[in-house]
Amino acid sequence: MAEHRVVMVGGGLAGLSAAMKLAELGVAVDLLSLTPVKRSHSVCAQGGINSVNDLTRQEGDSEWKHFDDTVYGGDFLQHQPPVKEMCYWAPRVIDLLDRLGVTFNRTSEGFIDRRRFGGTLYKRTAFAGATTGQQLLYVLDEQVRRWTSEGRVTKYEFWDFLGPILDDNGRCRGAVAQDLATMEIRSFPADAVIVGSGGPGLIYGRSTMSMACNGSAASRCFRVGAKFGNGEFIQVHPTAVPGADKLRLMSESARGEGGRVWVPRKPQDTRDPLTIPEAERYYFLEERYPKYGNLVPRDIATREIFNVCTQEGLSVEKDRLGVYLDLTHIPRATLDRKLSGILEIYEKFQGVDPRDVPMKIFPAVHYSMGGLWVDYERTAEGGLKLGSPRNQQTNIPGLYAIGECDYQYHGANRLGANSLLSCIFSGLIVAPGIAGMLSLQKSKAAEGPAKLYDAARQQHEQAHQRILKRRGGENPYLLHQELGQIMTRAATVVRYNDILKDAIGKVEELERRAGKCSLSDTGSWTNQNVVFTKALVDMFPLARTILAGALARDESRGAHFKPDFTMPGLGEGSAAERRAEAESWCDTFEESTRRWLKTTVAEYGSEGQIDLSFEDVDTSLIPPRPRLYGLVGAEIIEQVWKERQAGRNRSSPADGITTIRPTPKLKNKQTPRIGMLRIPYKDAMSHTNGDHPPKFFEVRVLRQDAPGERSYWQRFRVEREPDMNVISVLQRIAAMPHTVDGSDVAPVAWDCNCLEEVCGACTMVINGQVRQSCSALVDKLLSDGATEIELRPMTKFPVVRDLVVDRARLFRGLTKIQGWVPVDGTYDLGPGQRQSPKEQETAYPYSQCMSCGCCLDACPQYLKIELTRHEGETEAEFRKREQTAFDEAFIGAHAIGQTVLHNTHPTGRMIADERLDAMMQSGGIQDCGNAQNCVAVCPKLIPLTTAIGQMGRATTVRAIKKWFDK
Repeated sequence: MAEHRVVMVGGGLAGLSAAMKLAELGVAVDLLSLTPVKRSHSVCAQGGINSVNDLTRQEGDSEWKHFDDTVYGGDFLQHQPPVKEMCYWAPRVIDLLDRLGVTFNRTSEGFIDRRRFGGTLYKRTAFAGATTGQQLLYVLDEQVRRWTSEGRVTKYEFWDFLGPILDDNGRCRGAVAQDLATMEIRSFPADAVIVGSGGPGLIYGRSTMSMACNGSAASRCFRVGAKFGNGEFIQVHPTAVPGADKLRLMSESARGEGGRVWVPRKPQDTRDPLTIPEAERYYFLEERYPKYGNLVPRDIATREIFNVCTQEGLSVEKDRLGVYLDLTHIPRATLDRKLSGILEIYEKFQGVDPRDVPMKIFPAVHYSMGGLWVDYERTAEGGLKLGSPRNQQTNIPGLYAIGECDYQYHGANRLGANSLLSCIFSGLIVAPGIAGMLSLQKSKAAEGPAKLYDAARQQHEQAHQRILKRRGGENPYLLHQELGQIMTRAATVVRYNDILKDAIGKVEELERRAGKCSLSDTGSWTNQNVVFTKALVDMFPLARTILAGALARDESRGAHFKPDFTMPGLGEGSAAERRAEAESWCDTFEESTRRWLKTTVAEYGSEGQIDLSFEDVDTSLIPPRPRLYGLVGAEIIEQVWKERQAGRNRSSPADGITTIRPTPKLKNKQTPRIGMLRIPYKDAMSHTNGDHPPKFFEVRVLRQDAPGERSYWQRFRVEREPDMNVISVLQRIAAMPHTVDGSDVAPVAWDCNCLEEVCGACTMVINGQVRQSCSALVDKLLSDGATEIELRPMTKFPVVRDLVVDRARLFRGLTKIQGWVPVDGTYDLGPGQRQSPKEQETAYPYSQCMSCGCCLDACPQYLKIELTRHEGETEAEFRKREQTAFDEAFIGAHAIGQTVLHNTHPTGRMIADERLDAMMQSGGIQDCGNAQNCVAVCPKLIPLTTAIGQMGRATTVRAIKKWFDK
């Protein structure tokens, strides 16, 4: 008999928390993920997760203040009931994560340590070094793996969501998805579909987001009728470092731990920054914002850095925009304990140690505050009605959105460390509403008419074949580069209407060209070329939505900054004149609030046009007020505003006016300080090292078209560029797949996602060494006069295609050892047990294991297993036989290390004996040859040989004990 099922699209923090909670509530889940869930973009989040805590309460903090900071930081452009509920749930969310095994940093008393993040004056941010997102993602993945082992969750990793299935009444009844290995297209009946697919950063070409963040899942929902809210609000993070493949985040945690942003007062001062005296350093954030200093909200910090480099000409280098982010005054031990994750990223990708030399950073596209429009049900107290099926539901019944791809929680600007909270919170609250709804439904989607699902599948199959058959069109990779340049120039730090109008026309023309582009790979196995092309086509509706919303919104609010419509500070004059000017300022602010404190709601029209409307925002809990960070005359403006508010009836509802009228101009003649200069794209948002003479090198790639087929070598010629790594080399080959002899070939298939050496996806053998390709820098590989780079797939896993391998066996090992903390549920059971800093520091290295497989590829005892399906054998029979083979072969160092991690945890050790028993079975610790290759190649320097020795002793003791217990 069929059961109720939910399709979860996306395996990041939001998707995993929803899947975990649904499974706990007895609902079966099909989890679709573009990447293996441990590779999801959430792994890149670095700094921490927010909540009020016992320490901040002693300083006068409260959940209400966290709520106030969030809506104030977001310029009041978010409905307040969901935000309030999130902030009040936050302590419970962190307690849950603590119990699940997150290796949070600890105080000397054993409590969770905290740091301060931007937009707040309290230390609310819990953190696990500078890899918090990774740690949160892994513990949620462990819980979902636990439910998978019990049959409640079925994972479909490496599957691409193609779109929702709607019935004749417009209700979502399932989803269509494509296996990215076999290219099979399949329909998944579902009683509800949840989309938690992250943001659309790839629309901008390069950003801090992972390669999976293309926005295609949200766009595919948008194109069939789902509304999109506040698309124009794109957060540009103030601190990132350049790369030829992406821009790498340097977390706000660096500033939270005392990092200082500065430039020399002398333009392009060539002295060693450490020798520049304090008096000759310009700590501009501290001088301009003394209350918040380096931890002003991100939109403010971004514009100030942009302004200092472009308008004021104080970039630290002549031909590269950037400022110093300085940590050199902080003790090395503190940096290693609290920030090692991001410091290692900078050191590996920039070649210098930020403990000794100030980092060079510049803003980069980072996060989308906008997303799919979702509903909520409010209580009389102004919170959420928990268990309501309206919570997180789009305007399409049965289709839900959570995490970064919904618009609900951040308004016009996201506060740092609120993203992880909103992802997990939205996943936890969506589940009870869906479970309650399904309990009242007698019918099940799986029992619905087969023709509905067959028709949806056939529609996508036909579209897939049409793309494969195109000939004579343009190159999709080059079109994507054009799109990224247009979007970066028009809709990042500063926006101008003439540039936005021009960009809309160019994007529309690009979209027409993209609709005719053709492929260099027309194969039917692991065709990454066609997957990329589909994603490219789906970027255009969201790109046009971002631009249309930015053009329509003639104001400056949060991350959306239009210098032509900004509100400057007060000018010079007598007290009476400044008072009158403040009154005028408040008049203009009130008028702007009436006109523009609205959600931009976009709909995809019948002819493909973007139709905009504006929706009132629920500000009934905290009345909107001016956002006055660092504004000249802020004290007088704030005084006038408070006097006005005191004289009004605060209980009166908002007037709800939606009419858009011309903006009255302020009498003040002062020119706004920030962002008035128009900077060309190539100068403002990209990093170059100046012109260099063309240099080329060759890349030798071992290729294989499908599993079991013969391998062969191909050689490519690539132009050398600044900041290149192996991933950027493969990107260039994908865009121009021609061998050195001039032959046109299919692009090389490879695996990657985060490009920051935290997800583990891009492992391959480079010049004979197994390693991460994202951190393999071309300049180092070609040192000593070398002119060639050699790339091979990993040797111990079956090849899917070219450099892509199947690491299912690796993840199976984590199930064998029960690699999770056995908690009783996600209910409010309070925090986990206290741990000493020493315990945390012992466990933390093991928690950084990204399941990349380097240790296994280098291990002599870890032998390759590659089975083929027997004639007449069902898929289920084959998978069972495959898992048996996996379980009997050597488990490998990574699983041994994870056994140590979970047996160290206060709750995890409750089933320590069961893990040890698993480690004593066939393929266990006794098969280790102690070659020590594993520790030599581990990119995270995890003490794997220590773990092997520890487990060897523990299993010996366990065996003796069991013998005496007979």
